[in-house]
Amino acid sequence: MNRTAENTGTVAASSGQRGTDMSERLQMGVRFHQSGELQKAEELYEEILKSDPVHADAMHLLGFIRHQTGDNAAAAALIRMAIRIHADSPDYYNSLGLVLKAQGKIEEAVSCYQKALSLKPDMTEALNNLGIAFQGQGKHDKAVACYRKILETGPDIAEVHNNMGNAFKEMGKPEAATASYKTALQIRPDYAEAWFNMANTCLERNRFHDAIYYYRKGLELNPVCAEACYNMANAHYELGQLEAAINGYSRAVRLKPDFTAAYDNMGKAWQDMGRLEEALACYEKTLRLEPENADTHFDRSLLLLLSGNFKEGWKEYEWRFVKSGWKKVYPHRLAIPRWDGSDFEGKRLLVHAEQGFGDTIQFARYLPMVKKKGGEVVFEVKEALIPLFRNFPGIDGLRALSPTEQPATDFDLFIPLLSLPGLFTTTPATIPAKIPYLYADPRKTQYWRTQLPGRGLKAGVVWAGSPGNNDDRNRSCNLSHFFPLARITALKLYGLQKGAAAAQADDLPKSISFANVGQVLDDFSDTAAVIENLDLIISVDTAVVHLAGAMGKPVWTLLPYAPDWRWFLEG
Repeated sequence: MNRTAENTGTVAASSGQRGTDMSERLQMGVRFHQSGELQKAEELYEEILKSDPVHADAMHLLGFIRHQTGDNAAAAALIRMAIRIHADSPDYYNSLGLVLKAQGKIEEAVSCYQKALSLKPDMTEALNNLGIAFQGQGKHDKAVACYRKILETGPDIAEVHNNMGNAFKEMGKPEAATASYKTALQIRPDYAEAWFNMANTCLERNRFHDAIYYYRKGLELNPVCAEACYNMANAHYELGQLEAAINGYSRAVRLKPDFTAAYDNMGKAWQDMGRLEEALACYEKTLRLEPENADTHFDRSLLLLLSGNFKEGWKEYEWRFVKSGWKKVYPHRLAIPRWDGSDFEGKRLLVHAEQGFGDTIQFARYLPMVKKKGGEVVFEVKEALIPLFRNFPGIDGLRALSPTEQPATDFDLFIPLLSLPGLFTTTPATIPAKIPYLYADPRKTQYWRTQLPGRGLKAGVVWAGSPGNNDDRNRSCNLSHFFPLARITALKLYGLQKGAAAAQADDLPKSISFANVGQVLDDFSDTAAVIENLDLIISVDTAVVHLAGAMGKPVWTLLPYAPDWRWFLEG
């Protein structure tokens, strides 16, 4: 989270009040106020108001103390009364704007800042706060205009450069944001918030080493910022520096004991190290603090499934429907009843795919079990999988899945595909294991037999998954890692790689005999036809692995130290 410097103005009397004694008490109250001794200041302001109930300055300052202590309703009432007494004070309007912004009344806050500026056009505090309010409204251009107006007369105000950096960042202009933060730090090298903001910008741009450097600089100045510790730990995590990440998350929760996001991410780091007990303890700590945290329930489900605790794991796995980003895995919200696993003779059931291609291929094995329960089964899958699943046992019809359109309501029941293992109370010992359960199209198989001629062992290789996968850094590799296989004279390598990573095949040394056919494959039925003509698949964890396995083809799978849950820790 980027830090914006709000400006309250100077805590001081602004309107002339009668009486020397009254003035002295007010100034004493202001001194206490400025030094943070709010109770003493409050007592003096209240004494003044007992003697003079229409003392506007005391009323304004007392209202501001109410704001500082969190009672914004009382603060607004007091400052409005001060304005009724002394309507031409820009300080009062600036303070009221701050109170209204704290109440979420951004439009009213903007009006107050603009009123303050109409009374005092060069009022830096009100211009700065107006800029912040505009940012809150998403009006970043207007915010930048406010900050630039301030800097025309006071170019050396670090806080304003920092705020302008935040506006640029929110506008999607990271280079301009970075320049503003650097200027702020040139003016004030001890400005921790600007260091943190610089780090946050680097983190969002995946410049993890730079982010860590800037977080460290900021934490030297403000070592008790839990959010900075957490963000720096995230940068370490992205670099695979798991021990450093755990240390950062631990520091964050020491500073902020209810920091659930830090506990959850620490659990993921422990899990990646294979330390499941420590990971589980972190998830359970999060859930004690926040029992309805869907993301943590889901993370806990993956750990339970990875460790083979299917009974509890399948229950927790259902939280995927409400976790953040659920629309990517579960595009539908249907009004029809959800199937409970009972017989449905005479009814029509929609089973819809979810998540990735590999998930659909792997869990389609449950469809024959569904069909045995009775009625008509319609399988909804992504377009590229429809040719592969034609004539698949266990389904009566296929339809294309659309993430943006709900299916027609001509069904009696529905069930998401990956809920089937839980519905059938699957254990590690009862996973459906009839292999093969997917077959290549004979005509396409024959075509590819002519395209892959020659004798000897033929192996298909895949070296990268989807770059959009959250864990892609732990599963994809470079084609160069397969070079030693090319030295085996009796082995012919064929690439099944699609996407941007396929371009690595264009830069191979001439001494390596390799052909990447992946780029000419239109759908998974084409991929299946190629696999049928190969003897072995060697691949990172992608849909090709699941397809080859479903076809009964030998597969060597490259897995990270802490694999996806479906591979288990052993076996």
